[in-house]
Amino acid sequence: MDFPSRKIRVDSRNDEGVVFLNYFRILLKNGIKVDLTARALDVLWVLVKARGEVVTKDELIEQVWAGSLKSTIFRLRSRRSEGRSSKTVV
Repeated sequence: MDFPSRKIRVDSRNDEGVVFLNYFRILLKNGIKVDLTARALDVLWVLVKARGEVVTKDELIEQVWAGSLKSTIFRLRSRRSEGRSSKTVV
């Protein structure tokens, strides 16, 4: 993911004090850190970059989960084949 070092206001339509510090991967609401998982921050970043445009489910999957899905499958295959000569496909 591309995380430039500038601040981006998440919601400028209303003045709720929500700020996403993408370089530090922190979401603040009224100056208080909102606890989010790494994946939730990835989704948030995709939505922020879209700047109000619709982001489809397929686009989210491609931008947020594609890399992690590939690496997860790779790890599963690696673990499955450790010490085995199995032909089972994962």
